[in-house]
Amino acid sequence: MRVLTRYVTSQFLRVLALCFLGFLILFVMVDFLERVDSFTQRGIPFHTAALFFLYRIPELVFEMIPVAMLVATSVAIGRLSQLNEITAMKAGGVSLYRAIVLPVAVIGLAVSVLCLGINELLVPWTKGAARQIMMQVKGLNLMRPAGDPNVWFQGTSDKHEMIHIERFFPEIGVLENVTVYRLDEDFKPIGRLDARMARWLEDSGKWRLSEVVERNLLTGGIREHRTFDREFDWKLEDFRSTEGQYSDTMSFAELRRYISRVEDLGYDSTRYRVDLHNKLAFPFVCFVVPLVAIPFSLVGGRGAGLVRSLAFAVVVAVSYFFIQSTAIAVGHAGRLSPFVSAWITNVLFGLVGSYRLLEVPQ
Repeated sequence: MRVLTRYVTSQFLRVLALCFLGFLILFVMVDFLERVDSFTQRGIPFHTAALFFLYRIPELVFEMIPVAMLVATSVAIGRLSQLNEITAMKAGGVSLYRAIVLPVAVIGLAVSVLCLGINELLVPWTKGAARQIMMQVKGLNLMRPAGDPNVWFQGTSDKHEMIHIERFFPEIGVLENVTVYRLDEDFKPIGRLDARMARWLEDSGKWRLSEVVERNLLTGGIREHRTFDREFDWKLEDFRSTEGQYSDTMSFAELRRYISRVEDLGYDSTRYRVDLHNKLAFPFVCFVVPLVAIPFSLVGGRGAGLVRSLAFAVVVAVSYFFIQSTAIAVGHAGRLSPFVSAWITNVLFGLVGSYRLLEVPQ
């Protein structure tokens, strides 16, 4: 049995490695073709473009490993069926659960843990760094170092304004600890405005500043305001368009702290809690989808064929991502609890796969 288990494991790992490399090359090529025009049209140096695609690799690996696992399971076990090796196992009284299901499930669990580590340790940092480069490519003036909550940028219409924002919450339209520096023609500071918070007013298109202190650095005069509304040449859309979905550039621990800050400000954190649970749930698709693919491949027989296995893998992949995206969207809208919206797809596919496995003849 140990020899058979090692044989099945080696066959599966060989196909998984080929699928991994194939999909990685494919994903990188597609990403390159989608973005190369933006880099060439703006005259971005080669080393900057190369650095961008290097930063993109961890995210692409995280996204395509589940697809590679699904295809590898369908192809590897389908190949065993075509060669009558499944039939030989049955004739020898070998349990398919132990010889095939267990090794693939263990590998799927290990790959899930690996994906979890990649998404926690690498993807937030590299995605933030890649986004910084893309912001430069698009000519955006909002500069946010990867992993740093502080924001520094220059006014667009008034070049003599420098703005510092300690933390921003684009989904709820709140900026925290805002400082605006007024500069003279020689770019020396002549004034400073500090506000504990700025909240976007959709109706008026202004920012409502709270607990404001204005200082004239030339005369030494100070004025304090509890609140007042002011227009700036930066709108809420500027933060949303440049930062995008903020939670995808944070690790699990950082996102949990971010949620605490949002709730301390008195705002709804449902969207972020869904994303928090999804950071744990999504990597385990690598464990769940093989459970669906195994029974299909086992009962396919010699006529299953590579094309049929690939077609099945495509159907499962599309179905999974459609259901998962829908569940996440419903969770963001508050119609499902964050935990349920993140995990329901894994549970559903796990139940379907387990039920199908029970129907497989031994």
